[in-house]
Amino acid sequence: MNASGNKAMIIGGLSAALARQRAGLDVTEVERTSEVREVGAGLAVWANAIKAFRQLAVADTIVAIGTEIRDYPFRSWRGDTPIQVF
Repeated sequence: MNASGNKAMIIGGLSAALARQRAGLDVTEVERTSEVREVGAGLAVWANAIKAFRQLAVADTIVAIGTEIRDYPFRSWRGDTPIQVF
């Protein structure tokens, strides 16, 4: 417990846990899996998320391991591309 007596338990949400820890709470992060590993999925992090990560002082690390999306097609359930984002 910290000096103010505030304590928090976060189930999922590493960013929420980090923000609360930096605000002075004694934080316990609870995760279902026992190990962090690749699962073959991607994660798009938009500009506003990077701004939030800057406030948490982790943006540089995230940007360094990521890849900028230059072409992002949105597909319908039929497989056609009604919207193309560049």
